[in-house]
Amino acid sequence: MKRRLGAGRRPSKTGKPVVEHQRAIHIKNLKHLKNETAFSISYPDQSTLKAVLRRDRLFLILIAEGKIKIKTVLNLINFEYLGRSRKYLLCPNCKKKFNSLYFNDKNIIACRFCHGLSYRTQKQIRQDRLIWNAEKLRLKYNLPPIFNTIHDKDKPDEIFKGRFKTIQDKIYQWESESHKIFMNWVKDAVELDFKKSV
Repeated sequence: MKRRLGAGRRPSKTGKPVVEHQRAIHIKNLKHLKNETAFSISYPDQSTLKAVLRRDRLFLILIAEGKIKIKTVLNLINFEYLGRSRKYLLCPNCKKKFNSLYFNDKNIIACRFCHGLSYRTQKQIRQDRLIWNAEKLRLKYNLPPIFNTIHDKDKPDEIFKGRFKTIQDKIYQWESESHKIFMNWVKDAVELDFKKSV
């Protein structure tokens, strides 16, 4: 078993960094590239990743503060399933295939498991996650704000009625579960206060 490579950025309350805050390279960045094609990715911290694709190898140079921080080579692998071929990035540390690899604070590139990263939604308590998912769907399809009734007239033209009903049911389910969690929390808090006052 390969060792973890240490902390990324912005440790959470549990000490585990979040994927969404890391500098990353995704396989979708290479989707339409041909052999011997160069490209670059700019990150919010002003660093830049320059890359060249040569057959099944990706040559990377990470530049930060005007200096070259790291030069490395990533391998790509082809995975065939049901007659279709798909490319993946190979983690230099654990040698497993992934869609995305990440740089940590020491500019080491590896997968989220080797860096000990988690997704933002894994940090949220269940109630927050339910609300976040419901709100995300409402925003995606331009539906009324959270906890408001969704009417048939709100259906976007590009989706079928059956699909719209499924989306509607899913939103109501998430919001209902979130409300139950909140009411149970209020009930427990009231009972606790009552016990303290007796």
